[in-house]
Parts: sequence; C-alpha cells; structure tokens
Amino acid sequence: MSDNTPIHLPPEDDEISLVDLAAVIWRWKLLVLGLPFLVGLGTVIYAVISIVLPPETSPMPNFFRPQALVLMGDGGSSQNAALAALAQSGLGNLAGLAGARGGGQGELAKRLLTGNTIVDHIVREFQIIQRHGIEDAARDNARKLVREKMSVDYDLATGILSVSYEDIDPAFASEVVNRLVELLDRRFATIGSNRSVREVELLERKLSEVEQEIAFFEEEIKAFQRRHGTISPDAYATEQVRILAEMRARLINKEIELQTYGEFARVDDPVAGRLRAERDQLRQAISEMERRYFGGGTPASGQGVLDGIDPQDIPELSVRFGRLERELRVQSRIFEVLTQQYEVARLSADGEALRMQILELSEPPQLKAGPSRALLVIVATFAAGFFAVFLAFLLEFINNLRRDPEVTAKFRASPNRP
Repeated sequence: MSDNTPIHLPPEDDEISLVDLAAVIWRWKLLVLGLPFLVGLGTVIYAVISIVLPPETSPMPNFFRPQALVLMGDGGSSQNAALAALAQSGLGNLAGLAGARGGGQGELAKRLLTGNTIVDHIVREFQIIQRHGIEDAARDNARKLVREKMSVDYDLATGILSVSYEDIDPAFASEVVNRLVELLDRRFATIGSNRSVREVELLERKLSEVEQEIAFFEEEIKAFQRRHGTISPDAYATEQVRILAEMRARLINKEIELQTYGEFARVDDPVAGRLRAERDQLRQAISEMERRYFGGGTPASGQGVLDGIDPQDIPELSVRFGRLERELRVQSRIFEVLTQQYEVARLSADGEALRMQILELSEPPQLKAGPSRALLVIVATFAAGFFAVFLAFLLEFINNLRRDPEVTAKFRASPNRP
C-alpha cells in the first residue's frame, strides 16, 4: 500500500443520548433518591418541631394577621347639601371654595399610620422594645419592626383602607390593629377640626369687622342727614357698586383661603404663592376701581366724613353723601356673602368627623396566616432532588476523568520532565 493512501478514521460521536443520561442517574440512584428523601424527612421533622414548641421558642412559629377596614370619604352629606344650596342660590364660587378640600384621604391615612407619631405611640403603649428584646438603637429598630409587621393598603376604587398587623399572638395583633385605627381616627379628627375651627374663627373675625364698618357708615349717614337733610345721589350707577362689593368679597375669601392653607403648607409651596399673587391682583384692581370711579379709597374708620364741609356746597354734599351710601351698601353686601360662607364653614366643620368611618374592627383570628409548612417541605424536597441529579452528573464526570489514561498521565507527569 502506498504511503500516500489516506486513512479514514471513524467519526467521533459527541452526541449524548437520553439513554446515557438515564444510565448515569441509575448508577447514582441511591444519591438521586436518598438525598431528597433525607432532606424531605428532615424538613418534615423541622416543621413538626416548630409546631410542637411554644411560639416564643419555635424556630418557625405560626403568625396571625388580623385586619380592620376603614372607609375613607371626603365629607358628610350635610356639607354636600349645603354646597348644593349655595350653588342654587347663585353663590357657586363659595360652594367651590368650600368643597375644594377633598381628595387624597387614603394616602394621608397611610402616611399618618406609618409616621413616627402613631408608631411611637404603639411602641410605648405595647412595650415593643421590651417584648422583642431590642437593645441596639432601640427607638429606631422598634419603629422599623412595627412598620415591617404593619400592613396598610388603600383601594382607590372603593375608598376602603385595610390595616393589619402580623404577630405570633393573635390577641396581641388584634389589639394593635384596633389601636392603630383608633389613633388614626383621632389624628383625622384633630387635623380636620383644627382647619375647620381656624376657618370659622377667621370668618367670625371678618364678620365682626364688617359689622363695625356698617355701624360706622350708618352713624355717618345719620349725622349727615341731621345736619343737611336727605340728599339722593342718583347720578352714580349701582353697577360699579355691585362690582366693587363682589371684588372686595373675593379679596376677603382669598385672604381667608390663604391663611387657612398657609398653616399647613410649606414656605415655598407653589399653591400658596399662587394664592398670594391672586390676592395682590385683587387688591390692585380694587384700588384702581376706587380711584377711577369714586375718587379715592374708603374713608378711614373713626374720622368724621363731614368735618370741614361747607353746608352751602350742595354738589360736594351730594358727592359725600353718595360715597357714604355706596360704602354702606358695599359693606352690607360683603356681610351677606360672608354670612353665607360662615354657614358653609360651620357645616364643613360638623361634617369633618364623617371623612373616616370604621367599617370593621379586627378580631383575634383562629386561622394562621403563615408559614406554609407543606409548601416548605415540597420546595425543599424538589430542590434537593435537582441538587442530587446535578451532583450525580458531577461525580460521574469526575470518575470518567479518573479512568481516562491521558488525563491520568497529565496529572502524573513530573514537572522536571522535558
């Protein structure tokens, strides 16, 4: 045979068949079956021990999660009826002002429940630090523990807030949940009443000031008529008077809205800045209107409007009397508008308590919320089975390497041999 004749070598079979895989698993069947069995048996024993031992010493105790339901609203029916009555009476702007405080109740409740005020109250009242043996950074770790065990969920579609707390003692967890709901109710009542009472107080103060202005102009008109008789200034149109009265009423409403909102807003709050800008614009518009149509601003209280006027100057007397009469009508209109708004504020204050309604308080549950020991056994057994199969193939690979002469020769070769 010629030396140039090619030699045909059989192709190497690199494919791995399912039979080979099954053969490997069969050779290591004790490992593949025994390891999951032992792990599953150990997990079952662990689960049984966790049930038998007391919850305080159990490595995996049962925990319970009682729940309370709270309905979050935006105000009572009495307030809504008052707003509807104002809208029908033509004072829709006041109705919009009074009804613009709703929304975000659920998110506010979640923030309050997880805030330090309520959490610290729970820590102190239920002795969380002593109960769980917290030593390092006791206050912060106790807050963290309460927040981890507490769950607050808000359903925007139904407006229902669910509050739950997780603990190994169902009675204790139920007490904590009910106390959380009670503290939330108090916080809501405090926040709502503070804002409403403050608004009512501001309106009462403004009403008192307007009443004093009305009394002042009434006395000035009486004094004018006693001196000079009745003068009717028909030349001045009433349209400007009505517009000026409405603008002043809007200015007072804007000041009250700004003061009420400012107590709960940040210094750089954009809404507060917008309210201040609107207030300044109203002031400037009123000042320009008074200078343009009435020749000046409102006479200062306590000064005699008729002092130094010549009785024989009839045109001047007519202008003076007309100004007094206009101011009296303006103040009367302002008083009427503020009275309507005062009634709305009082009804709003009465309806604040209905913004939060407790639907269900929690009860100590009889069924545990966790842990699922059966699921733990299943997961541990399957995980051990997968690990056993992987380990079987790894051991088979190592044995094949040991039986391979080329690999053995490489490991036995001397490092000094060329």
